[in-house]
Amino acid sequence: MMDLVSGPSVPERFFVPPRRTPPARDEPPGRAAAIVDAMDRYYVVAADSERVRALPEVAERCGFLEEALLSPDGRRLAISGAEDVLVLDLTTGFQQTYAVLPGGDVTTLAWSPDSRLLACGVDGDLALLELPSGRVREVDLDGEECAAVAFSPDSTRLAVDLDEGVGLVVFDSDGEGAELVALPTDPDEELSGSAAWSLDGRLLAVELATQVAEDSELESYTVTFLDVSGDEPVRSPHRLRIDGVEYLDLAGWRSPDKVVFLEHRPDGIAVVVRDLAGVEREVLAVVGDDLFDVQLAPGLLPQLRTRPV
Repeated sequence: MMDLVSGPSVPERFFVPPRRTPPARDEPPGRAAAIVDAMDRYYVVAADSERVRALPEVAERCGFLEEALLSPDGRRLAISGAEDVLVLDLTTGFQQTYAVLPGGDVTTLAWSPDSRLLACGVDGDLALLELPSGRVREVDLDGEECAAVAFSPDSTRLAVDLDEGVGLVVFDSDGEGAELVALPTDPDEELSGSAAWSLDGRLLAVELATQVAEDSELESYTVTFLDVSGDEPVRSPHRLRIDGVEYLDLAGWRSPDKVVFLEHRPDGIAVVVRDLAGVEREVLAVVGDDLFDVQLAPGLLPQLRTRPV
């Protein structure tokens, strides 16, 4: 097996791994560049070698890939469950479960950039799980429910997708108290996932999906960027539109002004780098229609390269 020494990479094309692929808990692959969904079979793709390992824990605990979440550095995987989260260390194979809040299924929402905090949703409530201590802090959202969150690069703020529009949770200096601030978004706009915040902390991505035609399964996505660097958040002039996709997922940031999207197209998924005007700058990889979904480690994207299959 060839080890890759020039930085994290992904294959130029993702394929379905063999069914007899050993599990990651038994043969750890090292830090991961991606995890993939091969129609209810889940696999981790290593960042520093060509290793691929199975993830039976995801199939046992989750219904979809989005219910498992790679840490930004690709070293750990958090897997949703009933009242707890299973965290798998991909470098050692060690597993540990953490209780979150009683009374409901736990959904992993976002890792903090330093992988110290894990934001979790429990029936619309928001909690922060500290690792490795296991301490849990509830976040007061003034009665709102949240479906998605994204940490700022310094972890002092948390963007939250609310019932209508997007808000901002600002933590005090000791990280205990929190204030919920409204952002200048339309009611139908949604936070663009857990990697919505730019690397320099200046921009936050929100999106609006519209159906191309009444009888079509294709969507058009308008992604707008909020400038949250000043005292008052404002809508920035940067805006892009991506047409003719079945689904759009913001995977992370290549640089402060380049965004990586997973574009679910009729013929498969493309990992595309676009600038803030929407111009396609690079295709990092493609995923055939025999794979249902893919997730990338957002902290590796600035250095990520493509390797031959």
